[in-house]
Parts: sequence; C-alpha cells; structure tokens
Amino acid sequence: MHVRHGPVVLVTRDTAIDTLVASALANLGQQAPRLSSVATMTECVAAVELLHPSVVLLDDAVAERPGAQLLRDLQAIQPGVRVVYIASHHSLDLEREVRRQGVLFYVARPVESETLATTLVNILTGLLRTSA
Repeated sequence: MHVRHGPVVLVTRDTAIDTLVASALANLGQQAPRLSSVATMTECVAAVELLHPSVVLLDDAVAERPGAQLLRDLQAIQPGVRVVYIASHHSLDLEREVRRQGVLFYVARPVESETLATTLVNILTGLLRTSA
C-alpha cells in the first residue's frame, strides 16, 4: 500500500532557509513532496488545516504568538503533525517546552544549513520508506 504524504510547509521570511529547503527537496527527486512556503503563523495554521503536511518547518522569527502556543494549535488541527522548530534565540526553557510537545528537531539560530538540510532529508526519506 502506498501512502501519499502531504507537502512540506515552511514558515519563514528568511530567503536563505527557503532556498535551502527547496534545494533539499529537489535532491529527493520525483518522490519529494511539494513545498508550500508561508510567511506568517496565520498562514501556517491555514496551510496545516488545508494541506495536512508531512512536515512543518517552523521559524519562530515570524511568530505572532509564542511558538509553544502555536505548536499546541497545530497539534489541535492535525494531531501528530511533524515539526522542525527553528528558534530565533536559544532558551533552555523553550527547547524543553517544544520538545515536550513533540517537535522532531529543534535548532536555534544561527542555523547550520547542512544540519537543517540533512535533518529534513532524513525525516522525509524515513516517511517515504514507511509508505513504500
């Protein structure tokens, strides 16, 4: 049975991260999910409701409310949603809170592009394997 996965939703205004994620997805070839980029948390909530993404990459630099609250909102819309959390500033309390809420990967700025790309590819490759 082949399970179709939703797109990757990227929430950022950072063009470098946007380019990096698009490139990482392109390296997956034809199996790559499509990328849906949004620039606000309101757009993120709408995208999750509409698209049921495989993964959400959440850059809290665009947060209109605390990132931990947004994670709760996303979980309410799509329980088990997979999130990669990019923190504007590292805080041990924030990291603990978002990890408790089930983020797959937490990284603080400055983001090492290779780390983020490898993490995304590994997550998506794992999803593709489980659906084959």
